[in-house]
Amino acid sequence: MVAKNKFLTEILLLLCSILFMGCPKECINVTHSFEGKFYYTPEKKQLVVGDTLWLASSFSCKSQFNSLTGKYEEFCGAKNLGTTLNMLKLGNDKINDVIEAVDSFKFVSVKGEIYSAGTEYQNKAVKQVKFEQFDTSYIFRCGIIPQKKGIYYLGIGNAVNVNRGSSSDCEKASYSFTVGNSTNNIELYYTFKGNTNISDYEKPRGYWFEVK
Repeated sequence: MVAKNKFLTEILLLLCSILFMGCPKECINVTHSFEGKFYYTPEKKQLVVGDTLWLASSFSCKSQFNSLTGKYEEFCGAKNLGTTLNMLKLGNDKINDVIEAVDSFKFVSVKGEIYSAGTEYQNKAVKQVKFEQFDTSYIFRCGIIPQKKGIYYLGIGNAVNVNRGSSSDCEKASYSFTVGNSTNNIELYYTFKGNTNISDYEKPRGYWFEVK
């Protein structure tokens, strides 16, 4: 009986080792939490149709402050570092507050990519932004050329689940992006809306301008 139980135990241990060898390791959701800035130039409240508004961001991948650890850390080699750019027009009638506005602009990618991806609605209101790595920096730069008059809002999003190495790499990062300009022309929104009711999330990520 003892020999039989020992044999069964050995079989169970062998089966467990085989099963666990075939299972992927458990992934940690986020091990790095970084911040980054986007800048708009020229920093003007008013543009005219055909002007170019430049949107750019650049930061080192070798030394980034990780708010989860309180230390500066390296996070190079990210394959999917990108975010979203919401593009809306303030409505003329105050009834339809905002209108999807991607088709009000032309785009020129210089570093990285700006492209459309998603549902039909998303393609009308949102562009995708993707960084490229050059040497030890992540870089994005594109030209946004207005084709129609109006008052516009551009809202930059955050980046989540950023992998480096292979897409199955368990080491992930998140990026909180904000607008680094000295002004974001938010008074255009206040004038249009008639109040200052705007979220704390949206304020540092929005940029407003008028196209004449």
